Amino acid sequence: MKLTAEMLRRIAKSTPSATNAASLIGALDKYGSDIGVDQPHRLAQFVPQVMTESGGLKDNKEIWGPSAAQILQASAEEKQASK
Repeated sequence: MKLTAEMLRRIAKSTPSATNAASLIGALDKYGSDIGVDQPHRLAQFVPQVMTESGGLKDNKEIWGPSAAQILQASAEEKQASK
């Protein structure tokens, strides 16, 4: 299945970054079959995950953390795990 920029726009329900959309489409065209994301049922799982993590293809880098809340959470998890 060939993913298009129009499909990504419809999925995002907004206008994604053209650069990020082109990057995703290019990567899927080049590597999709190598990693098994060329099948519709796999693409149907992969694309929503990418859209969620990228804010609808608006972001292309990690923007979450480490915040003070994350540091506290990690510390609490470490303490819990060491019990």
